Amino acid sequence: MLNSKTILALDIGKASVGFALVDKNNDYKILNAGVRIFDAPEKPKEQTSLAQERGQFKRDRNHQQNSFFRTKNIIKAMLKYNLLDARNIREYSKSPKVYNCPKSKKKHLFYIKTAEYLFYKKANANNVLDLRVKALSTKLSNIELARLLYSMNKHRGVTYDEIRDIPEGSKNSLSKDQKNLKEGFLKYKKEFQEHQENYKTIGEYLYKEHKNKFRNKEKASKTKKKIKDYYLFSIPRDDLKNEIEIIFEKQREFNNTFASKDFQDEYIECFIYDKEPSRYDTLVAPCFYNPLNKSASKHHISSLLFITLETLYNIRYRQKNSKKYQEFSLEQIQTIVNNSFEKLKGLSYKDIKNILRFDNVEFKGVIDESKIVTNFETFIRIK
Repeated sequence: MLNSKTILALDIGKASVGFALVDKNNDYKILNAGVRIFDAPEKPKEQTSLAQERGQFKRDRNHQQNSFFRTKNIIKAMLKYNLLDARNIREYSKSPKVYNCPKSKKKHLFYIKTAEYLFYKKANANNVLDLRVKALSTKLSNIELARLLYSMNKHRGVTYDEIRDIPEGSKNSLSKDQKNLKEGFLKYKKEFQEHQENYKTIGEYLYKEHKNKFRNKEKASKTKKKIKDYYLFSIPRDDLKNEIEIIFEKQREFNNTFASKDFQDEYIECFIYDKEPSRYDTLVAPCFYNPLNKSASKHHISSLLFITLETLYNIRYRQKNSKKYQEFSLEQIQTIVNNSFEKLKGLSYKDIKNILRFDNVEFKGVIDESKIVTNFETFIRIK
């Protein structure tokens, strides 16, 4: 029979659970021990976690929902500022008219019909890249401006958070798309910086330097069943946002009444929109064993602090004139944590340098030192 001096130890892995019963009063004698082995929750061929696959499905759904939400709000803004006429779109003859369907379905079909109205009429079949250049020197018509803004929303570029930096020697590896994304980003950064002074916007540069080559998908052919993804350039979203602001400003100089400042602000708000992730404090639930206390595995304060400490422990740094990397001491980690809770926007590698008063130091695998290492806002919010 178990008593207060008997200890049960568990070693839990992804494909096994080891256990041991130890008698503390009898020199920690092992009363019983064993292991339970079961199939790992992963795909046998790819050896990838099932949770990773489910997570990817969820990310894809969120991406589609965000994309449609942005498109819907941008079309609403175009109708609000008279850039488009809803009656002309409804009367467009290429799409079949829908009578007997729910109201929500009619609204959804209206947004699909808007895209057909903008891009599939012969009069509106101009290259959008041409319009991005034309907008800098000529007043655009309402339909041209609508087509330009609709298209730019569909090609929003990438954020810096999407360009992950994997440290050297890490067991983690980038997926094929992530590698292409990173290579395209580095290629864009290198080439555009060489020509930046000669062009006003990204669109002008792409038009004059890479016209007819600017594609992120290979054209489908009869011999190739799958369309190959590749990235000539992965353009930062902030650069495209700056181009949109320049286009609106130029159109106002040409007395384009459709390019008002209010419309610009509303369009950019829709352009940069992304659904906010779930807040950690809403995910904290009552503990199963003690309902008076709240606990939620990875989202509990103690767990978040543990993850933060683990992240700091795994960081490696070196003097720029040295070849050997070293890890933080426990005293350095304690100093970083004690001086980080005021940084609500997150702790960056640059902040760590300032806290530890590092000079002439570089971190292993880190290119952008403004990248966030960890975020302490969660601790303060939950408390």
